[in-house]
Amino acid sequence: MMQHSKDYFLALGVLIAAALTYQTATDWLLRPPQIESVPMAEQASLRPRESLAYLFPEDAWQRGTCQQLQMRDAVLLFGELIRDEGNRMTAKPVTVVYGRDLAIDRAKRPLILEAETAEIEFDGSLNLDSMGDDAPPIKTANLIGNVHVHGGAPSLSRATAGPATDSSAIDIRTSYISVDRQKIWTTQQIDMSFGDVKLVGRDLTLHLMEAAGPAADNLQSIVDRMELIYLDQLTVPMRDMPGSVLSMESGGGIEFDFGVNELTLHDSVAFVLQTPGQDDDRFDCAELTLTLRDPLNRKLRREGPLDWISQVQAVGASDAPASLYMPSRGFGLVADDIFFDAQRGVLRVSNPGETSSDASANSQQTKLVTMRYNGIVAGLQQMVYEFDPRQPRVLGRLLAAGAGRIRIEMEDSPVRHLAWSEGLEIKPTEARHHAATPLDAPAATSITSGSVGGASIDEESGPPITLAATQVNVDGNVQAILSAGGAFSAAHVRCDLQPSRFSDEKTSLVPSGFVAKEAVLLDTPTIRAMTDSLTLVFQEVDPSAAKTDSMLSTTGRDTDGSGATDGGANGVRRWVVQPGPADGPAEPVARPRPEIAGRQIAAKLRIADRDLTAEDLSVRGDVRLTHVVNVGQQALNAVLQGDQLRLTGGGGSERISLFSGPNRPARLDLGDGFFAGPALHIRPMDNVVEINEAGQFQMPTAILPSGLAGEPADASDDGQPPSLKWTTAPRCHFAGGMIFDGRQIRLRGGVTIDAAMTHRDQPWQFQLRGDSLVADLTDGVQLRDMKTLRQATLARVSLLREGDLPVSIEAVSNNVNGQTQSRHLLRAPSLVYLPDSGGQLLAEGPGAYWAWLLQEKANSISGASGGNDSQPRPRTTLEAAQLASRQQNEAARSSPIADVDTPTLQGVHLTYYDRMVGSLQNQSLTFHRDVQIGSRAVPDWETPVDVTRMQHLASGDATIRCQRLQLGVDPASLSPSLAGATARSFELLADGGVLFRSLQDEVTREIAASRAAYQSGKSLFTLQGAPGNALQMRQSRPGAEPMFLTGENMSIQDPMSPNMKVQMNVTGFHYGPSGGNQAAQNQGNLR
Repeated sequence: MMQHSKDYFLALGVLIAAALTYQTATDWLLRPPQIESVPMAEQASLRPRESLAYLFPEDAWQRGTCQQLQMRDAVLLFGELIRDEGNRMTAKPVTVVYGRDLAIDRAKRPLILEAETAEIEFDGSLNLDSMGDDAPPIKTANLIGNVHVHGGAPSLSRATAGPATDSSAIDIRTSYISVDRQKIWTTQQIDMSFGDVKLVGRDLTLHLMEAAGPAADNLQSIVDRMELIYLDQLTVPMRDMPGSVLSMESGGGIEFDFGVNELTLHDSVAFVLQTPGQDDDRFDCAELTLTLRDPLNRKLRREGPLDWISQVQAVGASDAPASLYMPSRGFGLVADDIFFDAQRGVLRVSNPGETSSDASANSQQTKLVTMRYNGIVAGLQQMVYEFDPRQPRVLGRLLAAGAGRIRIEMEDSPVRHLAWSEGLEIKPTEARHHAATPLDAPAATSITSGSVGGASIDEESGPPITLAATQVNVDGNVQAILSAGGAFSAAHVRCDLQPSRFSDEKTSLVPSGFVAKEAVLLDTPTIRAMTDSLTLVFQEVDPSAAKTDSMLSTTGRDTDGSGATDGGANGVRRWVVQPGPADGPAEPVARPRPEIAGRQIAAKLRIADRDLTAEDLSVRGDVRLTHVVNVGQQALNAVLQGDQLRLTGGGGSERISLFSGPNRPARLDLGDGFFAGPALHIRPMDNVVEINEAGQFQMPTAILPSGLAGEPADASDDGQPPSLKWTTAPRCHFAGGMIFDGRQIRLRGGVTIDAAMTHRDQPWQFQLRGDSLVADLTDGVQLRDMKTLRQATLARVSLLREGDLPVSIEAVSNNVNGQTQSRHLLRAPSLVYLPDSGGQLLAEGPGAYWAWLLQEKANSISGASGGNDSQPRPRTTLEAAQLASRQQNEAARSSPIADVDTPTLQGVHLTYYDRMVGSLQNQSLTFHRDVQIGSRAVPDWETPVDVTRMQHLASGDATIRCQRLQLGVDPASLSPSLAGATARSFELLADGGVLFRSLQDEVTREIAASRAAYQSGKSLFTLQGAPGNALQMRQSRPGAEPMFLTGENMSIQDPMSPNMKVQMNVTGFHYGPSGGNQAAQNQGNLR
């Protein structure tokens, strides 16, 4: 062992000696030659005070004699550096400045990390002797203590040490940060500010750019993205809203990508805008992606929120959709997916994956997007809103595909609910290109308040909105519920709106056009309309001018002669008035509503303030307008029918025209009355109905009398029915035209009237003919107020002659079995019927009257009678029935040619010169001046009698001449006939130079008297003389001298029978020429 130690030291000594010898021997050989010293320029020092001084305040330690390490994209500033193992070192205090090359003209706003202490590991060996040169980059670092991360800004002082005040500077304060080459992170709580934005959270990571990007005046060239796992608080003061603060909450943290300026928030995201004195605005969603428009660029000009935002994507959870609630703006939105692109001008909301698999399923089974705005609540399957990003305040295009519904909660809105099945579209249109816009409206109007269809927009609800001409399209089973009650439905609806030109306080949108197609139905408490096509064109007028026109059109107008004027509220043109806030829903009516139907309905309406008035209305194809009016105790249907209905005019000159079609005449029905013709014209303000061509007219039975004057019009207290019943209302055919002015109906061009009625159980049929007819009513009927029809009754009917043909009236009476009992025909220059005067008839002269009367032979004025003494007249109905039975039995046993008491048809002809007065109540006719009447038996109902050809009498003829003659029916005398029919007996009364002539069984009788009367029921003819003018009778037979009788009075029983009985107070008689005279003092029966 000792030997080895000796050998070791011996070798060592030898080596040392050899080394010394080598150094001494070769040192002089290795010395360089002596050269002259040349001074070199001093190396530029990268001291903070020279290149980074602008980043720190003047009193900062970084601008003192600190040391620095220059790395490729960062600078490390420190006061003391302690080397640890390997490449690890500890620096205190320490500042890390991230930025590209850190030249004065490059990274003007680098990212700065300041800490009390830093544990740093470099990615390579660090030469402390060359700290100013290119040092290796930092591999990892831990910044310990109070750490401050901010975007550098010049002229900062320690007095302002705190959050950066620059609106684009980031400022983070925490207690521990880790750094590597890719990121900067901390798990500690952080307080971050970005301008006025305040953020508190935990677990922050800043991902650095992998490669240095272009230099910029922000962090985009340094930081790639930022992640914050736990967000506790985020507040943003609103500069444009003093006192308001926007706060944000997120259960899943936030992430910001600086490369694309995209902010993403996860898990229960909530934004809350708090404004003093107002309810909080709130937005909630499950996940939010917000793309900002270069938020760190301070040079970009920004005028509104859309200048900061590029895109927004919000997604809701399955059980919690995204929702936006803004009570300050009156706006709310609930949807599963919300996408907004401010650069392209697109807002899209939808509920994907939640629709029903059944295509025909009701929209209620589909999860709908819900949107609320100022009292309007919409439920949509999806919605896309497109606008011009250069003019975001100009109304854009809204498209809601699929089913949807809208509920309107504003009091002044005419619609309460709207639903559809295919889609809704709202888009702006150019007013000058819009066919339905009657006025040149401005293309756009900037407003801060207004109304859309009566819906007001509060001027404090948001920024100004620019409204332009707008079109609304609704497709697929459109259903609407109206505010005033009722509903509207159609397959397709289009509505055109334009800015109001005459709004005083608020700018609003008013309709300019409306189109509805397919199965259109308007069902309200006041009207029901049905059509296949509805087109409305609106014209807005100055309200003040409209009021002036209304006053001018109604002032001084007296259409019914009563002195009353029609206010504008009752005019036909004022059909629609939008309900006001004080108006409630219309009360339900007990009677049916007016109904209008047609294949096409088009109208031009004037808008003045809130009132709509029709200027031009057209209904085409199968037109039908129905209304119900009450007349007395009856409800009458008023129906307009035709092929085309047209309402034109305005300002008090409205005109309604109803035109006929190939198979549909123009017709106005009122109960069982009507007007009909090729064209029907109505002027409501003038109260006129006019037909200018041939047509028909029928009076409603409701306005016809149900009793004559002096008779009960209705059922009396004793239960008796009305005496007059119209079985067929008077129907008039005219060839020239008709006009009705509310009080009078005038027909011209040849008039024919047919009617049927029953008076006291006696059926009658009438026909009147003339050139013209005038019918007057007792009270005027107002076309604008059909209630006036209740008081209207027929007062006078005048039938006039204008040409060569006289007026004629024909009346036929039947028995209860429908067999004709009598026929009457009157011809005169004119005829007047007065219902209120007992059914009085007035006829001018000269005229003529014909009658055909069914009479028994015994009662006939010219008939023969057999066995009158053996057949006494029945006094009661029972006796009459027994007599008829005996006559039938005798007729069956007798020969067919036996003489039985069968009725005979008696013909009568009468002429008069002055006038005729008739009474339907008394069933009488009275003729005046130069009256002639002749009677004879006729074979049928068509063979007339001509009294002017009865100078020479035939057997059975009788004539009477007088100055006044009255014919009447005896209602108390019913004569049963073998045919089972009943015939009424008549009475005759003549006075004023009466001359009676008759020829019976070759016996001619001529009687001159002052007065004569005949009762067919009693077969009694009486004549009377007058003081100073005795009664005279001449009776003659062929081959015999005539007999002359004079006396005071005479009665003849069965005057036309061979068995007649004459009773006369004779004052004288003689045979032979009329000049002879022989007095007789006694009375007796003459044969």
